[in-house]
Amino acid sequence: FEEERLGTRVQRCLESVCRRALDAGNNSAEDELVAACIRFLQSLTSSTWSQSPLGHKPTLQAVCEHIILPNLQLRHGDLDTFYESPSEWLTLDADGGDSGSRRSAVVELVRSIRRRSGEEGQQIYE
Repeated sequence: FEEERLGTRVQRCLESVCRRALDAGNNSAEDELVAACIRFLQSLTSSTWSQSPLGHKPTLQAVCEHIILPNLQLRHGDLDTFYESPSEWLTLDADGGDSGSRRSAVVELVRSIRRRSGEEGQQIYE
């Protein structure tokens, strides 16, 4: 019973968080907010639910298309850092040193989805 009541609230939060992340677009001033939204999604996927908020294929697919993929892309600032200082870029991005970035939050979200959803989650990425 409690999970049912909590589930509807969580679903509304999920929708609000996704909408806010989408509204931010690629605006670098919103990076911390978008990363926090993505970390919220990651916390949902890493929690144990009888029916995961991201457990429905259309929901998971929408998150992949509208949240994950756009936030994995390299942006101009990333390329500038890479060309100016490749070792710094590797430290910040590839090694996960920039834990507050959109891309690092997305990487953790993808890892969590892969752990929780197994084969179905993998099929969405293919």
